[in-house]
Amino acid sequence: LTAAWDHQVSQTDSPWALAWAIWEAYKWDILRGVFPSLVQIVGTLTPPFITAMLLDFLANRETRDLSEGVGLALLGVTLKCCEVFGFNSQVYVYDRAALRVHAGLCQLVYRKSLRVSSVSTGNASNLLTVDPSAISGAMAFISLLWTSPLIILGSLVPMFVWLGPSAFVAIGVILLMLPFNLWVMKKLDLSESKIMELKDERIRSLT
Repeated sequence: LTAAWDHQVSQTDSPWALAWAIWEAYKWDILRGVFPSLVQIVGTLTPPFITAMLLDFLANRETRDLSEGVGLALLGVTLKCCEVFGFNSQVYVYDRAALRVHAGLCQLVYRKSLRVSSVSTGNASNLLTVDPSAISGAMAFISLLWTSPLIILGSLVPMFVWLGPSAFVAIGVILLMLPFNLWVMKKLDLSESKIMELKDERIRSLT
């Protein structure tokens, strides 16, 4: 991460330089979680179709072969196993990437602290613990940026086929709750900023 950060700083003064440096340094760790995420999406979206085929089989079991029902049941179990495998694999991959990002950020902060003339103990503590933890914690959920829209879209299509336009009620509820969610996130951000200030004061009073 140190080399990637130096490269970004030499090329641009953009506020997104750190994000691009993290991507440059750990892009393969991030991309390694794409395949498990796809497996999880397939395992999440396909069970309703398997359930529908099983119900159709049970409704016409007198005229259907038993092996067809057994095959559908085994297929459902296999897809559920794929979902569990994909979820746990992507958790492992992104948690590993988060730990590497955390270590790289701590290294950057430590290198910077050696160059500045003075730094408060509270500020140094936050920079070495809280801020890297917040950024690396976001890495564990980075896959949600693209898996969540795919899962929502993939869920709406069969719902629209089965239920008609009433399926879009779910989208309406999500849009109605969006302003409230943004308001809550803003309040949480303000509360976290105040907590950081109190921590700085506490550490300065103890050192």
